[in-house]
Amino acid sequence: MAALAARMQTLLAMSLLLAACGTSEPDAGDDDGCGTEQLSMSGAYDVSTPSAATVTVSDRIIGVGGFTANASGSYLFSMQDTSSDDFAQVGTFDVAERPMKYLEGPADANCDDPGQCRGFFATAGTVDVLALEPFQATFSLSGLYEANDLSDTHGAPINGLVTGCVTSSALQ
Repeated sequence: MAALAARMQTLLAMSLLLAACGTSEPDAGDDDGCGTEQLSMSGAYDVSTPSAATVTVSDRIIGVGGFTANASGSYLFSMQDTSSDDFAQVGTFDVAERPMKYLEGPADANCDDPGQCRGFFATAGTVDVLALEPFQATFSLSGLYEANDLSDTHGAPINGLVTGCVTSSALQ
């Protein structure tokens, strides 16, 4: 468990560094609402970020990370099991088979400590991967539970759905 927590902390820190390479505002003409580099979600959890960089583990795309609004912190939106799951191809992924996790925190947060970060687990829904380079996806998530640290411990249930989209910066 400690190794997984250390890996997630590293991924969160890496996502902040990757996103520092550039940020962009959403393009007014984008039909999907995600701009050229953005994570946007609404519903039971509302997020609109100014950056999104693809996060990989051993050349496997496991999600995206970047700056939170106003670049005041960082976030990671990824598959819960980063050791084996990935978005290997364009297509629809069943979240019941590959649960997702969103976690954000202030720049100085230690997400190993409960309560310093916040987010959610999604245990149902779909992620539709539209492209891998740059990473683009839409999603509809349900079966939501609070997350407040890097552990895989589900908190209280969250009512409702989260829908959204993501477009990452291109891999360098």
